[in-house]
Amino acid sequence: MFNLKNQYKKIITAAFVLIFSLLSAIYAQNSNLNFERLSLKEGLSQSTVYSIIQDSEGFMWFGTQDGLNKYNGYNFNIYKHNKLDSTSLSDNYINKCYEDKEGNIWIGTFSGGLNKFDKNTEQFKHYLHDPDNPNSLQSNNIWTIYEDRSGTLWIGTLKGGLSNFNKEKETFTNYMHDSLNTNSLNDNDVWAIFEDESGIIWLGTFGGGLNKFDVKKGKFTHYIHDDDNPNSLSNDYIRCIYEDSSGFLWIGTEEGLDKFDKKF
Repeated sequence: MFNLKNQYKKIITAAFVLIFSLLSAIYAQNSNLNFERLSLKEGLSQSTVYSIIQDSEGFMWFGTQDGLNKYNGYNFNIYKHNKLDSTSLSDNYINKCYEDKEGNIWIGTFSGGLNKFDKNTEQFKHYLHDPDNPNSLQSNNIWTIYEDRSGTLWIGTLKGGLSNFNKEKETFTNYMHDSLNTNSLNDNDVWAIFEDESGIIWLGTFGGGLNKFDVKKGKFTHYIHDDDNPNSLSNDYIRCIYEDSSGFLWIGTEEGLDKFDKKF
């Protein structure tokens, strides 16, 4: 005769065995975790790392507060500013490393502007703010670098707004906040740049919220926090932007994460 009570006991016992086995496997995996530490002893130039990329050749690049580090998996090659060498790194304090589609390494520094590194010559070319040249970089403090699908380089700066760099002409078009123009950039501290699937440029500012940039019209649309609107941006200080496969924008702010539906 079928014994329902015994059957339940067997099912419960099997469930406990399965759960125990899973927990044991998880514990075993965790106990085997191994972090390899690369610090000053291993050749890293400085212990505070702000930017990491892997280039198209497989090398790792680390931007620190004291120099640029290239790592081949075994050794570090360190690049630093040398006042006697005009082709050396312009500033040792690095905020951002970026590789473009052509394989060039771009370095955004804290006070030395933008650097382009030529892998063949091992030399740096500097792009700096020139108060007498309106087509120069607007600020020497670079926060972020982004290349859009057309190959245009976008530079987000501190206090200098947004710069569009034409790599062929080597000229900058600058966009800054204008209190008399409601369609201008909403804040001059640009920390995040992202091009969505439709080709729209989105900017995360540090105090001016999210900006949507229509490049053809040169017009910025602002999305800012509103205390009276629970569906508004949660915070106007934005650090990162990403678009998922469904077309939603994810906005990383100083007060959490926002999911933005661009269709509305």
